[in-house]
Amino acid sequence: FCCRRPIPSTTVLRVGRHSGLVSREVVLEPAELTRHAAFLGGSGSGKTTLALALLEQLCARGVPAILLDRKGDLCAYANPAAWSVAPRDEQHRVEREALRARLDVALYTPGSDRGRPVSLALAPPDLGKLPEHEREQLSSHAACALGSMLGYKDSCRDKACIALLAQAIRLLAELDHPVSFDNLLEIIGDKEPTLVAAIGYLDKSNFTRLASDLETLKVTRGTLVRSKAPSLDFDELLGRGPHAVPGRTRLSIVSTKFLGDERGALFFVAQLLVGLARWASKNPAATLQAALLADEADLYLPAASKPPTKEPMENLLKRARSAGLSIMLATQSPGDLDYRSRDTIRSWFVGRVKEQTALAKMKPMLADCRAEVFGRIPGQGTGDFHLLQEGSAIAFHACESLVRAVQVPEEAIQELAARTTPRTAVA
Repeated sequence: FCCRRPIPSTTVLRVGRHSGLVSREVVLEPAELTRHAAFLGGSGSGKTTLALALLEQLCARGVPAILLDRKGDLCAYANPAAWSVAPRDEQHRVEREALRARLDVALYTPGSDRGRPVSLALAPPDLGKLPEHEREQLSSHAACALGSMLGYKDSCRDKACIALLAQAIRLLAELDHPVSFDNLLEIIGDKEPTLVAAIGYLDKSNFTRLASDLETLKVTRGTLVRSKAPSLDFDELLGRGPHAVPGRTRLSIVSTKFLGDERGALFFVAQLLVGLARWASKNPAATLQAALLADEADLYLPAASKPPTKEPMENLLKRARSAGLSIMLATQSPGDLDYRSRDTIRSWFVGRVKEQTALAKMKPMLADCRAEVFGRIPGQGTGDFHLLQEGSAIAFHACESLVRAVQVPEEAIQELAARTTPRTAVA
């Protein structure tokens, strides 16, 4: 990785250095990130380090960020040990100390009673007041998320149960009742007449099956679907309004390690994405005002399946730009990412990818480049990338992040999370 030079807060983001015939810095206007970015590369390619380097520069400029952390390495920002690693040089030490003084780090541990527990509503609290098409869409997203927890697939009967769930969610919202797990179980288990009438010709036996499945979920995963943890406030997540700390920038890390299996993680993240989309619709902005980094993004936006996060992520990619919300997706499995979303992502940072299957899936995107890129990607070294934007391709060696993303054990994550509060930065 190349060294970083201090950049005034009013200037561009430094991405790295192009070392062609004429060596020059590769930079990015912060506004470019409102059109989103993807970081692709196999393990050890340096994609996460590059994404974090950009996020650090944004935070230094006062732009808050949310990190979705599946592995535990992004939790390093809440770990004092990560900030005390011997600096590479004096410049690195000075910049890292300045960043540390600027950050207000909050580490959340949904699914855990320890650490910093947090929960999300099954559906937005104002669902019943939204226009009909939005009520239908958000009810469908919530039903798909809950259906995934129930193990429902694409069979006709499973789809019918998900449709029943969506209708029950809409009904509760329209009646101005909380869309809670217990309320859903009650109106489905009791075969609420209004709900029975609303589903029309759908098989009424689905009520019994769905109620039984919900009851089983209540017993097996009640701590997740009926969590008593504080509800997540998105202004708190971004350090805005009453949650702002003067002179600090909020960096929120959401660890998904305590949500059980993959279903639990997808359930929570789907709700988070829906909540962010609602926040975006209420907070329009012409300039960049926040960023979200989703590591291992192929889980949330895969090419070959439709998890409950897929439609909310696609919806957020479309809506976020008008709110100045940058979505940054990183994956070490580029072949598994759904490239049909490439029209909503302007900047593609492509590192080393060796797998032929992944390269084949990326080829249509690379075919738009005016320079030959396809043959270079497998031989790139750590930190070597191509920045692809609307047909252009720039080769560069990436900047390194000030804090190294190192795996934090689960027990330590909970202890570190317990130390963070909305108004307390890392000690």
